[in-house]
Amino acid sequence: MKAKRILSLLLALSLVWALILPAHAEQDPIYDLALDSQGVYVFNTETGTAIYQKAENARMCPASTTKIMTALVVLDACPDPKNTTVTVPDTGLFSYIIEDGGVHAQLIKGETFTVYDLLMGLMMNSFCDVADLLAYHFGDGDVNAFITKMNEKAAALGLENTHFENAHGLHAPDHYSSPKDVAIFLAEAAKNPIFREIISTRDYTIPDTGFSAQRRLRYTVDIYYETSDYYSDAFVGGKSGFTDQAGRCLATLSEKDGVSYVSVLLGANMDTSRRYSGNMAWQETHTLITYAYEHFELKTVLEKGAEVGKITVTDSDVALPVIAGEEIRILTRKEAEPSYKVELPEAISVQEVKKDAEVGSVRLVFAEEVQEASYPLLLLWDGAPITTKSHIQKGAENAVEDVTGIFSTDKVFLTLLILLLVVVAVCIPAIKITQLLHKKKSHKPKH
Repeated sequence: MKAKRILSLLLALSLVWALILPAHAEQDPIYDLALDSQGVYVFNTETGTAIYQKAENARMCPASTTKIMTALVVLDACPDPKNTTVTVPDTGLFSYIIEDGGVHAQLIKGETFTVYDLLMGLMMNSFCDVADLLAYHFGDGDVNAFITKMNEKAAALGLENTHFENAHGLHAPDHYSSPKDVAIFLAEAAKNPIFREIISTRDYTIPDTGFSAQRRLRYTVDIYYETSDYYSDAFVGGKSGFTDQAGRCLATLSEKDGVSYVSVLLGANMDTSRRYSGNMAWQETHTLITYAYEHFELKTVLEKGAEVGKITVTDSDVALPVIAGEEIRILTRKEAEPSYKVELPEAISVQEVKKDAEVGSVRLVFAEEVQEASYPLLLLWDGAPITTKSHIQKGAENAVEDVTGIFSTDKVFLTLLILLLVVVAVCIPAIKITQLLHKKKSHKPKH
């Protein structure tokens, strides 16, 4: 029931957005931005509202943004990564990665790491051998078994344009995702506090393992550091990626003033005719997120529990309050002024009075248009008995109704009643005459 309510809420919010934005998204000023990235998806995580979409469902090479899903599946299987260790098996497991030019941590057979250390190396420095080490360990010695788990997780999240062939994101023919799908699994991963902690970290050191000196880690995404021209204090973190086939990629979680966005840009710097010198995925992420915080905000239309009206109970003088069942917040342009309309039935019966019963709905209004989707309104009732008409009144009314029913429907009863009345009419005068004669006889003088 809760899942259905959440789904209804997301559908409602998407419909709200359709009314906020012009019918054709290209008319919105944000689409005047000439982005280089081949695919883009930026959405607000609280409401699910997308503020920018470009080829959002197109299947593309995700490169190392794949590692977000790798981390998500690992954390699903390992609730305590700081106290769980992994030992490196034969390094031949990673030889193909080195041959393909994948970024690697130069793992040594016999080294032991905490899962937390490995996740740091995975997300910050994008080590591909670490991805395979985690896949090997959490696939019970079978990397392909772990890849199956990644695809099962994608299916569970409803990702229709995603398929993984490896845990690191190096190019493979049937390895793909879409900007929207990457955004969804980044948002899912960000629900895990350990994942958020990892992507929020800017510098980290993996301790000396006894086989190798300590490894100093630093994010591969320069724009997450204040020294970058494209830095934003809203950036929490995320994952970059690059292969020749994927171009420049970046998936980022941003959070500021209680509002969060996930942005995914895939296939930047692929248009050779433009020949941009910088990483366009970084620059365009900064541009879109800056735009989002400058022009959009979350607005509360109704607080949870706010009273929006009363509804009467049939056959009583009682009127019970009706309240908003949940906080209604929407993402709008800052200049937008949403209002709402309450829809309630004229009355409800005593039998319908139940705690938190849904008795109506509230519909959001934009530019004099009422959206079709609605939010539930709940009945506020403390459980106290509701007084209706008394049992005596009800009994009397029922008795009258019963007698009336007999007279109108039972012909046999009516005939007998008439005969009884005739008998009574004849007998009463006869009785009176008899009494009179008896009285006269009793007063006759004696001789």
